[in-house]
Amino acid sequence: MGFLFTRLTRYILVAYILYAAANWVLRTKSYEISPKQFKTFAAQAAEPNGDPRAAVNKLVSSLAKTYPVTILRNAEWHPVQLGNHDVQLYPLYLTFTEFAVVIASPAGSTGRIGFQWSNTSCTVLTGSVTRFRDAAVLENSETTKPKGNFRHGQFESFVYSLEPTTTIACYGRGIVPVSGLWITTSSIARGEPISLAKLSSTYIQSIYHQWSMYLFQIFNHYKARATGKPEL
Repeated sequence: MGFLFTRLTRYILVAYILYAAANWVLRTKSYEISPKQFKTFAAQAAEPNGDPRAAVNKLVSSLAKTYPVTILRNAEWHPVQLGNHDVQLYPLYLTFTEFAVVIASPAGSTGRIGFQWSNTSCTVLTGSVTRFRDAAVLENSETTKPKGNFRHGQFESFVYSLEPTTTIACYGRGIVPVSGLWITTSSIARGEPISLAKLSSTYIQSIYHQWSMYLFQIFNHYKARATGKPEL
């Protein structure tokens, strides 16, 4: 019994150390996209009259001008189940620790979004989002309209209600594969392997692209130092 307790304590300690180390990396590493800029662009792209296509196109155009290398080109919509929500996901930027996506709910939905190891800021482009805190009173809720912003913190839990044709632009920092785990298991359970494969392919391509650019910059840096010529 004492052996099992010692072993359990050791596992808990190791898990805590890994968790603390991961959070330290998230706090200290550099990121590609400015949350403030993303929020500004999303608010400018919002369509109070409810035209999701126009709002998304405007957001993508603004981001592509500011981050021409970072933002994904020729992205497409992917049907996913985000917790209890059947939504469509439009990836703008995906890495291990950073993401920018547009979430659309054509028919509306209500429920939780699942366990998220990330701090996420979302701006409503069209429709509206109402979320309820985990409390005994129904009055403990807040509604966000187009141009409005709400934040979902790491490991927080809310019930979200998305009205039909709601579109949300979200930017987050965290351990992205952990959040993607629930999308993966939901897709498998629902018999949606093709949509999962397409989204996984997009994710891998995004990471490959970012690392290729990163290594290319390092190569140019040391090449310039070796030759004495300025970097391109």
